[in-house]
Amino acid sequence: MEGNTLKMYSNTLLAAAVAAGTLAMGGAAAGDEAEDTVLDRVQVTGTRISRLNVERISPVDTYDQQTLENAGVQTAQDLFQRMPAIGAGTFSAQGDSNDDTGPDTASVSLRGLGTNATLILVNGRRVANSPFAKRITESGVDLNTIPVSAIDRVEVLKDGASAIYGTDAIAGVVNIILRSDLEGAEFHANYGTSYEGDADEARASLLFGTRGERTGAMVTLDYYKRDPLWLSDRSLSATANKSLLHPQGLDFRSSLGSNPGAYFLLDSEEWRPDPNCPADRLNASGEFCLFDFAPDMQLRPDSERVSMFVNVDHELADDHFMYFEGWSHYRNSQIHGAAAPSVDEVFISSEHPGNPFGEDLMARYRPTDVGRRIQDQRHVSLRGVLGVTGALTDTWDYDVAAGMTRHHGQQDGVNGFMNVIQFQEVLDDFSYDPFSGQPNDPAVIDRFTSRITRTATSRQRFLDAGVDGIVGDLPGGPIGIAAGYQYRDESIRDIPDIQFRRGEIIGTEATQVEGSRDINSLYAEAVFPLLDDLELQAALRHDDYSDFGSTTNPRLGVMWRAMDGLPFRASWSEGFRAPSIPEIGLGATEESPIMIDTARCELTGDDQDCGPTEYIVEFSGNPDLEPETSESINLGVIWQMLDNMSISLDYWQIEHEGLIGSDTQWLLDNEGTNEEFVVRLPPTASEAEAGIPGRIDFVRDTFFNFGNQKAAGLDLDMRYDGDEIWGGSYRVTGLVSYTTKFDRQFREGQPTEDLNGTWQRPKLRAFASFDWERGDWGWSAGLRHTGSYRDDSLFDLGRDVSSWTVVDVQFRYYADWDGVFTLNIDNVFDNEPPFAGSDIWGYDVGTHDPRGGFITLGYRQNF
Repeated sequence: MEGNTLKMYSNTLLAAAVAAGTLAMGGAAAGDEAEDTVLDRVQVTGTRISRLNVERISPVDTYDQQTLENAGVQTAQDLFQRMPAIGAGTFSAQGDSNDDTGPDTASVSLRGLGTNATLILVNGRRVANSPFAKRITESGVDLNTIPVSAIDRVEVLKDGASAIYGTDAIAGVVNIILRSDLEGAEFHANYGTSYEGDADEARASLLFGTRGERTGAMVTLDYYKRDPLWLSDRSLSATANKSLLHPQGLDFRSSLGSNPGAYFLLDSEEWRPDPNCPADRLNASGEFCLFDFAPDMQLRPDSERVSMFVNVDHELADDHFMYFEGWSHYRNSQIHGAAAPSVDEVFISSEHPGNPFGEDLMARYRPTDVGRRIQDQRHVSLRGVLGVTGALTDTWDYDVAAGMTRHHGQQDGVNGFMNVIQFQEVLDDFSYDPFSGQPNDPAVIDRFTSRITRTATSRQRFLDAGVDGIVGDLPGGPIGIAAGYQYRDESIRDIPDIQFRRGEIIGTEATQVEGSRDINSLYAEAVFPLLDDLELQAALRHDDYSDFGSTTNPRLGVMWRAMDGLPFRASWSEGFRAPSIPEIGLGATEESPIMIDTARCELTGDDQDCGPTEYIVEFSGNPDLEPETSESINLGVIWQMLDNMSISLDYWQIEHEGLIGSDTQWLLDNEGTNEEFVVRLPPTASEAEAGIPGRIDFVRDTFFNFGNQKAAGLDLDMRYDGDEIWGGSYRVTGLVSYTTKFDRQFREGQPTEDLNGTWQRPKLRAFASFDWERGDWGWSAGLRHTGSYRDDSLFDLGRDVSSWTVVDVQFRYYADWDGVFTLNIDNVFDNEPPFAGSDIWGYDVGTHDPRGGFITLGYRQNF
């Protein structure tokens, strides 16, 4: 039924797009000599008032189409690396594996406050979140559904304008504005590969548009393909034993399960490794045989994507227009992971002919003869928006639109997934031998391996109606007002395989969520030009949630032009974010993070307890969560003394209370002997006598409302358009973000932690570019800098992850036949990411790029 509904909706959207395009072509043919009619509503991120040239009181970073092309941006990840305002929580496909519940997705976290605190819009409107939450707990808009070829510009609003777009824009807004004004056609083709000759990427795009007397249309078709990159392809990640790479590197080889395995002798009450375990694979205590998972894991999975975007506008009557936006996106990925481990789930009899111990055993074993875990993932995204807009009077405009976004994802486990009940059966009848070190009979393996399927759908429907216009005058000019009503309902349904829900599948992670809500909102915005040099902006938003009550949030801003070319700006706003559907309704889900059992470590000093070790965590949602609230301020000055130069400096501060999140290591540190959260195996007799708790069986964790956090920093934005250098024109751009404070209090009454400069929170990020054009030739150079930060993901190693500076260049040639040849080299000097001792990959997958030098050849043809 799900597939039929999806197919029906896809066909409906496609039919609407074709019909709209046909209408546009017909209109164009009839009006070749007519004066063009253009749908011309000014869209400025940060305000809904279209008739006034409203000053941008809010700081906005703009990445326009030319900027993206000159930087050679091919994916959302490429764009993130040029955004200094991003922080911890930003994610992409890097580090994806079978242990990731949202592979091949990407989203952005402004200021390091998390993806849930960043509001992502398309053409100023919301889209549905990805149906698969990343890393179980992180739900956000998947930017991989939007190809770069369809983007006109990206505007990053950095002061949390919650009263205008939504109260949940706590950290700010990323507004992706799609192309809609092409007349003619464009063809783009790009192919790239790393200096190592791997991680290949290819893209082909066809865009065509037309405009007639009353109708205009544009269609974008895009194809993208990326080859996988393996941990074994890079020196930093080739082995999980990082102690071989750096004096302070840790050994992340897994003790959860290996081949040869490790066993708990039920009579002797002790852990013993298989006698066949090589000496260099024993852990420090000699109890466990370690497994190096790195050769079987990917740094990035392969990906194949096909997208179609349609934009149509049609003049219904003078100053009244109808418009349609639609897209369809298909993505296929294959995610690989190491063979699944068995962690104390299975029993082996003393009578098993291969048993070398002569006792009944509990096994930690990894059946590597099953092969890698492999998942095929397919994702279909559909969106349609239909609206009307126009002029009510000479001074008032209106805009009414309705639409829906729908994402559907399916993951099929096609190899390497084991059913624990069936695995126990082949151990009980002695047909499977875990001790010989030789591959078992494939027919026996087929008895306990399963194909599993996980499906998920997220949907958002909306109605948006607004007016804006002029209501009077003040000494500084006309008063502008905007007001409107918005309705949206959103739902998500993420259902893992029935075997997973029964707890029968070993060594895999999948979320389980089902829920829905609707929100009714009213907003109003006004601009008061009090004097020629003083402007006040005010906005108010009221949101009513079906499950979390109502909230009213204001925003105030002021612009003072102290003198020509020197305006000062300030803004203040409040935010409100209701817990997401996954945060409330996540069903019991297993994950296996690396942690330290501090409760045992303090008593035993044992390597297994004190070193980084994988543990099973059963994670679930919390229906008792409270909403998050925030208060943001921004103070800035803009220096515009020269027509071709602009320099702005802004101080920002965000106080974030009731923060929703999780920290399982904190739970172990503070509730390590609380059976409600930490379920342990019975201690051995000697452990019980010494008062040592048993080893961890699994941990129960959930979302909590933290105490609060406070972040602050400075943003510098410099832009200069030069008249001539080396015989050509040029532009210089510089963006710098420096975080001065990031304090967090995990629980009320506990001390405040200084997180600034800690793991994935560099104080300094910067991006600079130089673009030069002369006649048929042009070139660009870009610099990306990420400052250093402490290497303390698990515990403080007493070292820093070094700063990282990367130089990118592009050379381009404009041919006489309206063609453009480009050569992009990202990371020209092949600077590998800095070593991170406390990350299993050997580098920080959330901050740095493992590809190294990367060359892309491109061609664009305009028709």
